[in-house]
Amino acid sequence: EDWGLYLEKLCKEMGQYQVPYRDFAVEYRPHDMYVGNILTMLTLLDSGVTTITDCSHNTRTRAHADAVFKSYADSGIRAVHAGAPCSTGVGEGDLPQDLVRLRDQYCFGADSLTSVRMLIDMRRVMPAPDLFAFAREHGFGMTMDGVMGQRCEEIVELGRAGHLGPDLTLIHCNAMPE
Repeated sequence: EDWGLYLEKLCKEMGQYQVPYRDFAVEYRPHDMYVGNILTMLTLLDSGVTTITDCSHNTRTRAHADAVFKSYADSGIRAVHAGAPCSTGVGEGDLPQDLVRLRDQYCFGADSLTSVRMLIDMRRVMPAPDLFAFAREHGFGMTMDGVMGQRCEEIVELGRAGHLGPDLTLIHCNAMPE
């Protein structure tokens, strides 16, 4: 997650990987999201990376999401914003509907450097089939996190029920059964 790149590196070195989510994420203000993202984006660009997918699961409010999009624009990076509810604590609860606003406000024109898709991970505002239906109704691609294998059985069941499709990218599915 872009906003915590440096903090996560420090915490990993200290053996405390989950600290950013559990303790710091709930304290992030929109400006903190901007600063964390802009530092990450500029570091990526300096390294030659010009396109990213931002699995953004700390956008607690619309102001947080707006700050993230400002960081994309100010850095000049090409960004796919994969929005999801915050991973810890409580957000405003405006997802997935706010994805429509973000797309309409920030992702217009053929030369837009940003796009929006839906991230489906462990925290959900509705069941996965309903999220799929919302995304498809509004023309969003989706990314679903297998959470290092913890959700792979669910993904298999969703496939058996006919919910998976070419508009869905699966990530972290290292324990997917054959």
